[in-house]
Amino acid sequence: MEAASALIDGLSGEKIRWTEQCKEFKAQITRLVGDVLLATGFLSYSGPFNQTFRDILLRVIWEAELQRRRIPYTDNLNIITFLVDQAMIGEWNLQGLPSDDLSVQNGIIVTKATRYPLLIDPQTQGKTWIKRKEKNNELQVKVGDKETDVMAGFMFYITTKLPNPAYTPEISAKTSIIDFTVTIKGLENQLLGRVILTEKQELEAERVQLIEEVTANKRKMKELENNLLFKLSTTKGSLVDDESLIGVLQTTKSTATEVSEKLHVAAETEIKINMAQEEYRPAATRGSILYFLITEMTIVNIMYQTSLAQFLKLFDLSMARSKKSPVASKRIRNIIDYLTYEVFKYSVRGLYENHKFLFTLLLPLKINLERGFIKYNEFQTLIKGGAALDLKASPQKPFRWILDMTWLNLVELSKLSQFAEILNQISKNEKVWKVWFDTDAPEEEIIPNGYNDSLDPFCKLLLIR
Repeated sequence: MEAASALIDGLSGEKIRWTEQCKEFKAQITRLVGDVLLATGFLSYSGPFNQTFRDILLRVIWEAELQRRRIPYTDNLNIITFLVDQAMIGEWNLQGLPSDDLSVQNGIIVTKATRYPLLIDPQTQGKTWIKRKEKNNELQVKVGDKETDVMAGFMFYITTKLPNPAYTPEISAKTSIIDFTVTIKGLENQLLGRVILTEKQELEAERVQLIEEVTANKRKMKELENNLLFKLSTTKGSLVDDESLIGVLQTTKSTATEVSEKLHVAAETEIKINMAQEEYRPAATRGSILYFLITEMTIVNIMYQTSLAQFLKLFDLSMARSKKSPVASKRIRNIIDYLTYEVFKYSVRGLYENHKFLFTLLLPLKINLERGFIKYNEFQTLIKGGAALDLKASPQKPFRWILDMTWLNLVELSKLSQFAEILNQISKNEKVWKVWFDTDAPEEEIIPNGYNDSLDPFCKLLLIR
């Protein structure tokens, strides 16, 4: 009687869980076609694109097409978790693949695409990861006069350092082109990981342990369920007489409750860890801005090239040497200040004298642009002025003393809300504006028509420019 009661009690609990799982499995089966379409489309076509355009393909274009054709799919499908498990991602990270979403997506395409991967890899992060990943295989092919047989399972990887190569349709059809180029947001996420590893090792250790526990608990639950189903299907005679079945049932029930509680705690802990990590994001953001400023200097002179590996060493060195503080906000500020100064010193020593002023100007501009102190259209006005305008298509110049280029700059400046009336004001108040224009140091004089009081320092710089 006790055995029967235990069996009924155990199976009643399993009935609830199995009923819920059955509903979920049916829903997954219904959505499976749409999810697989999204995944195969991602593997086939998204490789050459950056993170932003990949999101547009998945979330806007393809999901809209599935809706139009009434094909069920999972809302906001996470391609990464759908195609690969966390254990594999962790293994890739240990092999040198960065942990940001773009890099993990690239890793998925490299390993799962049916065509040979062709990596656009200016910073050689993809190449470094593949060499470490395939190191233990010890497969070597010598390209020369002698033909060498290749064993089954041989993988062929192609990489290029060219940032924007142009390939023929034939190459595109035979390879899977994957863009490993580091983006400003992707690098920010990579640097955030480095900051957390240095500054909050306990957080990273807790995150890794959390992932391992969740994976182990799910695996354990799966094994117990399989064991229970095997017992139910193979037991001879009455189920009540099988004591081992009742034991497995009780173990499964208690473990399911325990795993459910642990998963709930894990979800809450993950939220707390992510919030704690975000506190250190400003340091990663500054590092990303500084690196891309350095790379942009190659536009001025191709010799001004700095490898990402060298910059990462500088970033790690700045964290190690900057002043420590128990207060997180102060510690972050110390890292940012030290890193900014170190990057400035490192960069200017390799620049020609006339380019040092350009770098010194761009550095605070880029920082203030990211902090929101400067708007992007204001930054573009400072950099380009009216160079793209046609004098004949612009409003007529009111006075001969205004140079053509100066007038075009004013026309471009008038597109900003702060200077919407500047052209009319100059036309109506020629005398005061000409006096101000002719001074040797207009930045030290009072700007006419109340602009001296209404403009912030950067907008005054735009007007003086």
